[in-house]
Amino acid sequence: ATKEMVKQFVARALCINNGRVLLANKKGEPHWFLPGGRVEIGEGYTAAVKREIKEELGLDCIIKKFLGTIEHSFEYYEHKQYYEIGNFFEIEINNIDLHKPKSAEEEMQFQWRAMDQLGDLDIRPKPVIKLLQQLKNSEKINAFWASTLKE
Repeated sequence: ATKEMVKQFVARALCINNGRVLLANKKGEPHWFLPGGRVEIGEGYTAAVKREIKEELGLDCIIKKFLGTIEHSFEYYEHKQYYEIGNFFEIEINNIDLHKPKSAEEEMQFQWRAMDQLGDLDIRPKPVIKLLQQLKNSEKINAFWASTLKE
């Protein structure tokens, strides 16, 4: 049987506090990822980030800057082959719990993890770790972002 190819656009949020990064996990799955999710058709990336943070954590966020893009190809569920384009944004989340962030979605959980202690975690997509290291080392990732979609 040939694999079904699925193309998706995702918006991911990088929230850093005190050298720690906010990570998300779907309960029962081994890997961790940055909060966010699929961009709906006709929706802008920044709007998607804000909506996803609201859905996942029940909180509002402020988009600080665009960090970059990660293309990612992986196999998941029923042998579907995913091709994903992820755009990553640094954000600030108002009123987030800095000890135990509460999930607004039953199947999700969130944790703060020290940026220099991510090596032992299965973080996907893998290049996220490189992005975090670059940020930590230079604080300056120069990327250009523009959109004709609603912010």
